[in-house]
Amino acid sequence: MSSLRPRSPAGWCAALGMTLLAFAVSGALFIRSYDATVADGTIYHARDPFGREWTFASQGISRVERDSNFVITLALLPALNGHRQPMLSSEHRESIANDLGREPVTTAADGVRHAVLQEIRLTFAAVAPGVASVHLTFVPFGSWGWAGAGLIAIGGLFAAVARIGETRAVSPTLAGTSNSNSADPLDEAAEAAIARWRGQSTRCPNCAAELQTEANFCSSCGLSLIA
Repeated sequence: MSSLRPRSPAGWCAALGMTLLAFAVSGALFIRSYDATVADGTIYHARDPFGREWTFASQGISRVERDSNFVITLALLPALNGHRQPMLSSEHRESIANDLGREPVTTAADGVRHAVLQEIRLTFAAVAPGVASVHLTFVPFGSWGWAGAGLIAIGGLFAAVARIGETRAVSPTLAGTSNSNSADPLDEAAEAAIARWRGQSTRCPNCAAELQTEANFCSSCGLSLIA
């Protein structure tokens, strides 16, 4: 767990990621949705969860044939407190009937505008000539969940790299310690035995003077100790 300590890069990434995830989860409690009917040239008014005034000016509904599909596109021009924002569009697709008798397949592609504080999602509900029914949804901190998950993944990567580095650094040390520990007891025992053997003393049988076992004669009386 040392690689995830708060002051490490992995710890900072994990902590920040968890914070962003917590904001994303709490933001789901404040989602605000509107069911709107938008005609060509009309302006729809809405407030986001932060209490700010938004307007959505319809830029018209277009219908084109593309890749064996009838594609209906609705474009809205958002404005926040009178300041224009990037275009928001959504598509409604219906496959063209063919000779095989298959039923047309209808799909929808939601329009999403990502911002720092929230996501704005535009979804088709129904389409009529010149008029579209849509769902307009404000999701506070909608993009923060993905950012938090990414930071947690990066923190995990940092932790894995740090753990591998620690393992490589410790392994040679442990190997050297193991070798030294396995050799030292034998060496020490041998040295102790030699020291004890060399340190043994006896007495001269003639004058009882103390002498070393390794001596060839008694230094006191000159008695030869060689058998």
